[in-house]
Amino acid sequence: MSNLVNPTAVIFINNDLSAQVLSVIQQQLYITNTITKSEFDGYVAADGYFIDNIHALGERLLVIGDFQDQTNRALFDIVLFAKNGLIAVEKNNVGPHGITLPISRIYLAELFKYNLPRKPRCFNTTSTSCPCDSAANYCKCKYFCYCRKVICGYPFS
Repeated sequence: MSNLVNPTAVIFINNDLSAQVLSVIQQQLYITNTITKSEFDGYVAADGYFIDNIHALGERLLVIGDFQDQTNRALFDIVLFAKNGLIAVEKNNVGPHGITLPISRIYLAELFKYNLPRKPRCFNTTSTSCPCDSAANYCKCKYFCYCRKVICGYPFS
């Protein structure tokens, strides 16, 4: 089970990396173990609880393989694509996806930052505070309100 102090994850990254880049990623993400995609597929086929065991042991597993291979892709918590000194977060079940960061800035905090508990706020560009009125149970903002996941005037969930 994942916690905020030592988050666990099964991370996939493309295999066309230099040894230096791979070493930096392993150090910055505190990777416990690194295996190839074929090894991963073998472990998953042999043991249906392989992913659960990784999380139960509090490990961070880095799987290196062909990015075009979609086999067992849904089992990964994070899918990364590295090229030319940048890392694109293609999938992230534990934080923000769709972001691109320099390899020098790829840390656990960047990958898990939006998964941490936080004060709800509206990303309305014209306001610095959330215009939601929770007592009235409706949103007063004219934009999509991310803290309540509704558009202005719609009831909260």
